[in-house]
Amino acid sequence: MLDCNKINIRKESKGNDVKELQTYLTFRGYYDGKIDGSCGDYTVSAIKKLQKAVGGLVVDGIFGPLTCKVSGINGRDISGTSQTIDLDIWKNMMTRYDNFFKQHGQEPVICYINYTTKYEYITNTKYQDIKKRYDTYIKENGREPKFVYINKTQITQPNTTTNKPSTNTIITYFSSTPHYTSQGCNRLGQCTPYYCGVHSLHQVLRKFGITDYSESTLAAWAGTTTAGTSHGGINTAIKKVNSKKGTNIEIKWLNFSDLGNTTSARFKELGRRINNSNCDCIVHNLYRNRYGHYETIHSINTKTQNVQVLNSLGTRTGSSYKGYIENRSFSTFQSYISNTPGGQPSIGLITKK
Repeated sequence: MLDCNKINIRKESKGNDVKELQTYLTFRGYYDGKIDGSCGDYTVSAIKKLQKAVGGLVVDGIFGPLTCKVSGINGRDISGTSQTIDLDIWKNMMTRYDNFFKQHGQEPVICYINYTTKYEYITNTKYQDIKKRYDTYIKENGREPKFVYINKTQITQPNTTTNKPSTNTIITYFSSTPHYTSQGCNRLGQCTPYYCGVHSLHQVLRKFGITDYSESTLAAWAGTTTAGTSHGGINTAIKKVNSKKGTNIEIKWLNFSDLGNTTSARFKELGRRINNSNCDCIVHNLYRNRYGHYETIHSINTKTQNVQVLNSLGTRTGSSYKGYIENRSFSTFQSYISNTPGGQPSIGLITKK
């Protein structure tokens, strides 16, 4: 935990505080460089992105007391957000909550989403709300949900004939689960700098319940080289999976514009598709408007105009990456796919029939 009263990280600063800041900036999706404890131009640029996103701060690239206090680096309450929590993480939270109660004889004031990073937490009141909805879901459906909502997004629409509230619900949040969300090779992170394509397919197969094949196996089937993987290579790897597993998985490459006449309609349609348990997608884009890259989507929120991307990059460990979940605005997401290398289709819709 950083001492926000004394912190003053700027260009050429060095040390463990810088490492901790770089790790947090990676978590927030503003930094994908080395966690080396040295504040260079790339780290300064990431600090500026954080300051701009938080708002109300001087965007000077200096991580001082004010930026530190409002950044969330020492913990951010997400009880009021529309985020979701994957089932494995939620079950870990419940275990930690119960253990705390057993040890201390009282309920915790807050509950961290990830106890290792401690970047995000919910209040005890919100925990009780989620737990009640979780238990109700199991009772009514006879099974566990794939994830839990922190706050389920529902909007009522007026009835045009009676002008009275209708029970019809406009869905604004779409989630694609389950995927690998723990960090590391063959999980949230890709195993080599050029495995983004097969990593994305690896994530899709996880959603379909196929966990037999590593990224390296998929890379061999896809003909992946140090230059990466082609659309055709991904198609070939899917055919190989079908022949091995006896499945019927199909991929169809589309332009983003094929999904609707407007930007909002396209995101809604993409969300609607991947919200189904038998459908997922691989996105091909010009990542950071600099590099050709494949990735998968965790969720789409049409109300906040935000896409949660399963970013397979981030902190590098040897030849592999840890990966992280990145929040990306609709405008940024669209700018990346608008510049997809080679004029190729940017959306690979994959369906398990």
